[in-house]
Amino acid sequence: MRPMLATAGTHVPGGEDWVHEVKWDGIRLLGTYVDGSLRLTTRNENDATLAWPELGSGPAAGAGTDLVVDGEVIALNDRGLPDFRVLGERMHVRDVRKVARLAAARPATYMVFDLLRVGGEDLTGLPWTERRARLEALDAEGALGGWQVPLTYDDGALLHQATLAQGLEGIVSKRRTARYEPGVRSRAWLKFPHRFRASYVIGGWRPQEGTTDRLAALLVGEPTAQGLLYRGRVGSGITGRHSPALRELLTERADSPFADEVPREDVSGTRWVEPLVVVEVETHGVGTGLASGARLRQPSYQGVRTDLAPEDLS
Repeated sequence: MRPMLATAGTHVPGGEDWVHEVKWDGIRLLGTYVDGSLRLTTRNENDATLAWPELGSGPAAGAGTDLVVDGEVIALNDRGLPDFRVLGERMHVRDVRKVARLAAARPATYMVFDLLRVGGEDLTGLPWTERRARLEALDAEGALGGWQVPLTYDDGALLHQATLAQGLEGIVSKRRTARYEPGVRSRAWLKFPHRFRASYVIGGWRPQEGTTDRLAALLVGEPTAQGLLYRGRVGSGITGRHSPALRELLTERADSPFADEVPREDVSGTRWVEPLVVVEVETHGVGTGLASGARLRQPSYQGVRTDLAPEDLS
């Protein structure tokens, strides 16, 4: 089974027909728990069970339990916020001992927000309100063990403002009458991710594959008291007309201008530049990973800030 997906919304709906949830910055997984054994599958129906051993002991109802749930696996960064990058190191690890070490260092939590089957009964044809009531009843009985059922909210606009202020990823609005449609991107579920804009300094650039002079991506950083700290690679938003104009603004140098270490995969093919040019970047925010430091999430180039110098950002 594939999970039901939300459609990007244009405005947060109001009224009694809708309910609203926090949009978690994690990994979407369906959980099938039968006779004390858990199987976790991704959106593409790949088995991800091995990567998350701490989630297997979640349900506490014991043998004979038959559950299928939909949810998000999350882990907190150093600021106490759900952060995809904290999970990223574990997604493709298959060595049991390494997985165990990672799970112990930064354990994940399964945020279960929908109930699709229980005791062999298919609930996907029921409205969201009935599925939610059944899920909350299981949670109240302690049948979900260490899994968590996140809160829902009636006021979507207020939740949208609150998640923005708290640095969370966004919200999802759901029709109370909506049945669960596996694999369907439905307008009965609307997502509202937050986007942020901030200014960063260019410290390097990478050419388009197969060329030596066509700029395809920027390596950007944030000026701090410790120097220019690397924040990530920005490729989205740089079009053919942007490339030559950006190249003309950059002065190349032999070494990296970043005060911290740039990941090997970002260093490859990079041409370092003097940290003089400021650009505007739109992003889902900055997350803190286990080893890679703070990185921009899904950054998109928005233009050069000719009105700002690097020292203006300190």
